[in-house]
Amino acid sequence: MFGTVLTYISLRILGVSADEPRLQRAQAFIHSHGGAMATPSWGKFWLCILGVYEWEGVNSLFPELWLFPEALPVHPSRWWCHWSVHEGTLLLSAQIHVHVAARAM
Repeated sequence: MFGTVLTYISLRILGVSADEPRLQRAQAFIHSHGGAMATPSWGKFWLCILGVYEWEGVNSLFPELWLFPEALPVHPSRWWCHWSVHEGTLLLSAQIHVHVAARAM
């Protein structure tokens, strides 16, 4: 969901038409899985960066967590955050980019 939402919005910002068949399938997938609001916090963060989502909707952590002793197992420095994008999403965006670039020539 994360990759689909970000790829869809990025391609729309870049000017790819919503009538593009692959974007229509992506939009149907997004809607059938709860919409862009169903994306995780990292997705909402990037939607805010892109200017299509309000910052008030992002679940934030209070900064005082960093004041806890680092020996505590709940200290933020102990959290593991892994971010990856599915290769298929990258391939989809690359194919659409090439298609749009070829049409512009």
